[in-house]
Amino acid sequence: MNLQGIQIGLASPKIIRLWAERKLINGKQVGPISNPQTVNYQIKEKGGLFCERIFGPVNDYECSCRKKPQYRQKFCPDCEVEYTTAKVRRYRLGYIQLTIPITHIWYLKGRPSYLSIVFDFSRKKTESIVYCTQFFSVIFSEFNFSHHLIKLIHNTNIKINKRINFYSLIMKRIKNKLNYQNISSFIKDRTEVLSSNLTINLKLTQKLYSKRIIKQVKRLRLGDPRSIMKIRFNAYNEKYNSFNQNYFCLNQLFTFDDLNTCFYFNLYIHSFIFISDFENYLYSMNEFDLMQDEQTGSFPLYNLLSELEFAKPDEYYNSLLKLERQLRIILIDFQNNFLSLDILDRLKLIQRLKIIRYFRQKSNRPSWMILLNLPVLPPDLRPILQLSNDQIAISDLNKLYQKVIFRNKRLQKLLKDDYGQTLDEIQYAHRLLQESVDSLIENGKNGKSPIETNNDRPLKSLSDILKGKKGRFRQNLLGKRVDYSGRSVIVVGPNLQLNQCGIPIEMAIELFRPFIIKYLLSHKFAKTMIGAKQLLYRNQSNLLPIIKTIIQNYPVLLNRAPTLHRLSVQAFQPILVTGKAILLHPLVCSAFNADFDGDQMAVHIPLSFQARAEAWKLLWSVNNFISPATGQPILSPSQDMVLGCYFLTLKKNQFDKNLVFNSYFEDPPFKPIWILWNDILECDQQYQKLIELRLDYAGKYIKIYPTIKKCFNSSNCYYSQYIFTTVGRLIFHNILNYYK
Repeated sequence: MNLQGIQIGLASPKIIRLWAERKLINGKQVGPISNPQTVNYQIKEKGGLFCERIFGPVNDYECSCRKKPQYRQKFCPDCEVEYTTAKVRRYRLGYIQLTIPITHIWYLKGRPSYLSIVFDFSRKKTESIVYCTQFFSVIFSEFNFSHHLIKLIHNTNIKINKRINFYSLIMKRIKNKLNYQNISSFIKDRTEVLSSNLTINLKLTQKLYSKRIIKQVKRLRLGDPRSIMKIRFNAYNEKYNSFNQNYFCLNQLFTFDDLNTCFYFNLYIHSFIFISDFENYLYSMNEFDLMQDEQTGSFPLYNLLSELEFAKPDEYYNSLLKLERQLRIILIDFQNNFLSLDILDRLKLIQRLKIIRYFRQKSNRPSWMILLNLPVLPPDLRPILQLSNDQIAISDLNKLYQKVIFRNKRLQKLLKDDYGQTLDEIQYAHRLLQESVDSLIENGKNGKSPIETNNDRPLKSLSDILKGKKGRFRQNLLGKRVDYSGRSVIVVGPNLQLNQCGIPIEMAIELFRPFIIKYLLSHKFAKTMIGAKQLLYRNQSNLLPIIKTIIQNYPVLLNRAPTLHRLSVQAFQPILVTGKAILLHPLVCSAFNADFDGDQMAVHIPLSFQARAEAWKLLWSVNNFISPATGQPILSPSQDMVLGCYFLTLKKNQFDKNLVFNSYFEDPPFKPIWILWNDILECDQQYQKLIELRLDYAGKYIKIYPTIKKCFNSSNCYYSQYIFTTVGRLIFHNILNYYK
């Protein structure tokens, strides 16, 4: 299967059912999980989280009755388990059919909160509805305050406090503006907008722009308290009723394209209503019918999001498109009327526009952010393991799935017993189910107390399996793990060559263990695999010649994190060393950006013949002495190497105190000496002044210069010379000739 990319998106309830549902040979549908039990005496519970009927058999071609299939039998008639391989339990899904819609926590408590943006609510109010702490009518209502005030008597104390605070806040604000005693009698069930007296967009009647609206209606009679009250109250009404009141935007400033259109419009408006005329879709008030009852939880939010979907393919009925156009009109009106808009409000408006446009352009629907069917992972991805000491290790996901099923069945039982939807018991069960699904998807999100085990350990949710350094993406998909590799601290190895590195003996035995065992078996040092392993771990010192023979044909790759360029991975010839640290030549440290203050490096072994050939040719350290970025030599000496070369080639002692040297130096490195030298010579001064001329009785003579003695025979032919140098310079020259 050739995949170019993977895109993560929303899944519809229908797609989740298609993932999990299967049709058996007898015509029955399997897929929904209704039993929270897992295993009963090593038998998988039917309809449970490990049901063989849903996910497949535990053993290959063996049903739950532990019967083998007969000739051409693909299905067990007793337990209804399909005869197939056990691998299917790794990718077959199940699902839990939720009693009521449950909001997905990623779209509710994520940053940003997509549900809050789509509804144009605050984050706190959206969560209060989802978790059943606030009724839907508190936010969506037509503000019949007299009706709500009468109902306060029949509600609980918590609701009374909320309603009293909300009602008293409105009454107090209006009384401060208008000193009118019977102000409550003027508050009607549905407030009106004085559109005939306004010259700006109706959408701009928000609380943020109430001052500008009052300036434009100064021509109204100030003696009429209803007019000012309605404008003030309408601003507060639209703030808490923004989703439906602002659903479609109307602009009073409208211009016809031509006179014919204007004529037919006037003709249509003044004509009678016929049976063939149909009601405008925009005038239907079905949304407000949902708001008359006090609702809470995710169900009313799901109904509102369903209204935003494509009811019909016609553009006329496309609610998302009309909502997007409304938001664009709002942005244009702000610019045309030169109204000041806060940066935060503008960003929220643009963010809402982007999300609505995304849902309109893609095949996803807003209602899919609320779950109707909860998918269940295959059982092999959340196993139950039998340990050696008669203990059982259970995956945390099984406990979280069990909690969801328990609470889902409890809520289903309460709804079947004809309980009212406003009862506290129903709301409490709804909230428990929402919290259990939240813990399954992401346990302890946004600082909420997570579900823990008996030893106070938080349960590992689905998000914990995916996110982080130990998650599926970074560790399993992006991060690679190999068998033939090791890791240790690096130390300096000045005696190594540039293409060599020191590998500890213990690490080499572990890395090359398969090759050593193969060598022992092929050369008759051991007869069996177990004997070769015992010989390997008992007599390691006697196996050093064998290990040295094996590692000559295998280069090792050294890598230092972070791998920023191709020189961060280089190939070296391994050399066995004692200790537990990797020895590295100091000249290659600049390519790795490494130093010897505790840095660690990884060792990898190329196995195939092609990989070893590429390592010798492309990654060989001596072939990478020029930086690919700058073209300059990257194997240049630095720091103590330059300082040591400088000290070794000093002409005279520049120190006041006597220095103590290693026994390697019999004399101080700056001690002057005369040595016989017949090789090429380079001096600081090309021409030196003759100091002395010595003759002997045989006619030979010697010319003495400041740093050179040249010897000539009686025939005036040059045959040898002596140079004046130091012990350190002689040592430096011998080292260069040795590694030349």
